[in-house]
Amino acid sequence: MIATAKEAHQVINEYRRVVASIKQGQDSLNRLKVEYNELEHLARQIDQALATIPFTRWRPDC
Repeated sequence: MIATAKEAHQVINEYRRVVASIKQGQDSLNRLKVEYNELEHLARQIDQALATIPFTRWRPDC
């Protein structure tokens, strides 16, 4: 149990710090999700481009 107003303020301030930290973590996660989606899209485009290249055997004497 909280005994003094000072302790109550400390608890409230700590709670606010935790909430702010969680929000920062969520923002970071959202940015990572966007970056992942962009990279996934690029990977699909690369796969599609590679599929159009005819594979021939490489000959070192050419």
